[in-house]
Amino acid sequence: MRRRLARSSALGLLLTIGCGSTGPSTPDASAPATLEPPPSPISFDTILAPLLRTPPRSGARGYISRPDTFQTSLLDAYAVDEETGRLVLFQEVPARTHMLAVHPSRRTLFTDIYTDGLRYAVQAWSIGVDGALVPGAAASAANGGRPVQIAASERAVFLRMDGSSTGYSVWVNAYRFDPQTGGLGWAGKFLSRGGCHCLETEELNGIEVHPSGRFLFDLTARHIVTHRITEESRLVEIDAAALTLTNRSHALATHPRGDTLYVTGSRRDTGAEFLHVYRLDPATGHLEPMQSVPLPGGFEGTPVIAVDPLGRALYVPSASTPRALLTVSLDAAGLPRRTESTSYGEAAAGGLTVDPLGRFLYVSSDSGIWAWRIDAEGSLAGLDKVAAAGGLRLTVLAAR
Repeated sequence: MRRRLARSSALGLLLTIGCGSTGPSTPDASAPATLEPPPSPISFDTILAPLLRTPPRSGARGYISRPDTFQTSLLDAYAVDEETGRLVLFQEVPARTHMLAVHPSRRTLFTDIYTDGLRYAVQAWSIGVDGALVPGAAASAANGGRPVQIAASERAVFLRMDGSSTGYSVWVNAYRFDPQTGGLGWAGKFLSRGGCHCLETEELNGIEVHPSGRFLFDLTARHIVTHRITEESRLVEIDAAALTLTNRSHALATHPRGDTLYVTGSRRDTGAEFLHVYRLDPATGHLEPMQSVPLPGGFEGTPVIAVDPLGRALYVPSASTPRALLTVSLDAAGLPRRTESTSYGEAAAGGLTVDPLGRFLYVSSDSGIWAWRIDAEGSLAGLDKVAAAGGLRLTVLAAR
């Protein structure tokens, strides 16, 4: 496996292995209570370069982070052809970013930003009516580490940080976000149960915000830790469900109803991969194990999973060759019914997303972006390479 920050042109995967315990999440007193303005990630004169072409006035939009070198990348904006799912590039923004998260309003895109002096920050980008990106506020924290995942709720942005290079564990940096002004500010640093997370590769789906925006789920090696998101955008640990059968966790996703959580994980001794299903109480965030389903060979260590927004199926990309995508059909209760495998290109999946209307599934990789049409049952058909340039993270938004 290749490490993204060691070779940032590659698409990294991250597996966490627990090696200790630190107890419930607590803010780190060493983190700054207030922030000085962070150094500009890149020149805004460069960011505000003219659009490559005039974007269509309506329709869905797609955004992708496309790493170029360790310190540079491109943030691309696409118009989505709603008939074919093809992507048409209309903006290309130089940026030092690798990951994307979208505000629930679909008016703001958040990215991690690498700044001078080996610091990382959160950058907000305003999404115009035409879909074009304009840089907004940025906020950083002088507590070391590097981000391995980003997530957002109505009034908060979260960066999951890897501090293994500095001798610390994995934690979550929380930032306040004001939807009215677009301002960002420091909220705190929070550790989860599971202690030291020894990182072998970069993880894409280590944290997940509940659809209600009330909870943040943090996937450690042996637990799914539930945090309540406070009005001050801080995290309070309220639950920790132990993973069953497996001791290496990989990815998680929630059902669009908010009542089911899915986690993939494997056994270190045999390498066997499982899909774990948890019943989720949307009122309390409590998790109860429901079912564990073995996945076919070739899907061990999958970096990311996605659930169809209509709740028809869950999608799992393979982490090895030959490349394939597993469709796990879901019943009315959100439990797995059957699986179906579909082959695609030769590069590993770095990003996986379904458009908000449930029409197309997209996989981004080193070799490009691939798309499937989703039928009424959630099955995939009509594989097509819809863009030549791939990247680490792809997000598709419905038109506002």
